[in-house]
Amino acid sequence: MRILQALETYYGAERRARFIKLDHKLAERPQSSPARGKAARATPKDDFVSFAPVDPQTEFGYDRPWQEVAEEHFGRDFAEHDPPKPMMSLPELAESFCRADSRDDLARAALDFGAGRAHRMLLMIVRTNRASVWQERGFSLADGVRSDAQFDVTTDALFRTLLGNDHFYGALPTNDEARSFFDRLGVAAPAELVLVPIHVNDRLVAAALADSGPKGRMEGDVHDFLRAFRLFSTAVLMVALRKNLRDAAQPLELA
Repeated sequence: MRILQALETYYGAERRARFIKLDHKLAERPQSSPARGKAARATPKDDFVSFAPVDPQTEFGYDRPWQEVAEEHFGRDFAEHDPPKPMMSLPELAESFCRADSRDDLARAALDFGAGRAHRMLLMIVRTNRASVWQERGFSLADGVRSDAQFDVTTDALFRTLLGNDHFYGALPTNDEARSFFDRLGVAAPAELVLVPIHVNDRLVAAALADSGPKGRMEGDVHDFLRAFRLFSTAVLMVALRKNLRDAAQPLELA
């Protein structure tokens, strides 16, 4: 158990149910020679633990589905959950961007990349210095909030954290102005967040916010988010060029 605790504490190994095979031969009495047996002190019965003969395959659940073993040990609810999916890598994100046919496809790919790294994620589109909700995951915004919430990127306290910076990462400022952003969305303020502006041709076109939720923490390297949204900027241009190319190939309409 101490080895498993060390792996979790010092090497970042994920905590999960583990089944450890025990060797029953460890419980067998050592065979002493007849000559030494008379002089040797009789070993007290409490010096070792004896095991009743049990088939290890049966006792430890080998060759059985993991769901069956998990249900037996932790209950049906645990067994019904699928194991967590691995986080999307940057190369996989780039491939998803390359397959995108629209900006919404890009947004969904970015949200998929945030899964496992952030508890909640919000993409905002920016038009004439006004940011509005584009796509989100984990916030569960009401329809009215989704359509009505707008933020001035030049004066809003949360966006002011970007002044002179290419991103913001850390705990949310404790002042009420910073928390008002989440109050207007009707959600609890997070413990920590990352906010990244997205520029295309030196123009702010969108912003991405990922956070830990009220009590959680961000997972992975924050620089992965920064690299992801630099790719996003390139992908926006790529989708626009692809659309222009397809439009240019359409038959000309004669007047």
